[in-house]
Parts: sequence; C-alpha cells; structure tokens
Amino acid sequence: MLKKYTFAHAALGYALLIRFSLYLTNRALWLDEILLARNIQAKSFSDLLYPLDHSQMAPFGFLAVQKLFMLLFGGSEYIFRLAPFLSSIAAVIIFHAIAKKFMDQNGTFIATLMFAICPSLIRYSAEGKQYMFDVLVLLLGIFIAIKAIEKNWSLKHILLFALFGGISIWFSHP
Repeated sequence: MLKKYTFAHAALGYALLIRFSLYLTNRALWLDEILLARNIQAKSFSDLLYPLDHSQMAPFGFLAVQKLFMLLFGGSEYIFRLAPFLSSIAAVIIFHAIAKKFMDQNGTFIATLMFAICPSLIRYSAEGKQYMFDVLVLLLGIFIAIKAIEKNWSLKHILLFALFGGISIWFSHP
C-alpha cells in the first residue's frame, strides 16, 4: 500500500527538481538583475537603506541578505541568485505543509503540483530579485497564523505574529 502523501511528496520533489535545474542553468543576468546587483555591490549595508540607483527598489532585508551572500561567497551570478533560490525551496516546503493542514492527500497533491509548476514561481526561483522573498513572507505569515489559531491565539502566539509582521516589512514590499 502506498504511504500517505506519496504523490504529494512526489509533487514536492518535482518542484524542487525544477527549481534546482533552472538555478543550475545559470543563464545570463537580465537588465533589472544587473542594475540591482550593481547597487548591492557598490553600496555599503547602510547605503542600502537609501533609494537605490537606476530606478531599482527592493526591501532592505532582501538587499542585506544579498550583500551578505556576495561578501561571503563572491559575486557570481549563482551567488546573486542563491537567496531567491533558497527562498523558493523554503516556500515550496511551507506551501506543502499548509496544504496538508487543509486538504486530503489528493488535494495536497494537486495543490503542491500546481505550486510546483506555476511558471512565475519557477522563474522567480532563479532570479536575483526579491519576488521569492515576497512569496516566502506571505506563506510564513499564513503558517504562523495557522499555528496561532490552533493554539487559540495565546499571548505568546500574538507576540510572535506581531514580531513576524514587524520583521516582514524589511523583507517584502507587499
């Protein structure tokens, strides 16, 4: 007999495989990525708090993570896209966990598969822009809210949710 969620786990694995293979293609940066990368490389952490050059915008937390990765690991295109890629992986896993809370195994499989094959989410997983951070922040907010509701909004969970809300604005514009 098949283990519960076997197909949903296959969809989860497929999502990870698609994202990893796109990340490994290491396609050339497009103009918006180049302009953002130039800002991150040229500016100090504190300068990233001010408006960026070349009409670029991104939340400071995203820029700081990008800057940190580039300082620690170098300025290659792989490194520039590493934080969005890791955010994408985390988003897929959290989405799957949320789907399992609300759906049976067939629903979880279909929902996870739809998330896995969404063209925009696939593209953003290997793009040096903040869009996967936006998705991850949204899903983390939903996940924390679900946990808080399950615990009847104890003071601890209310404070956690408030802290998350305060921190999230540094990582996501929406």
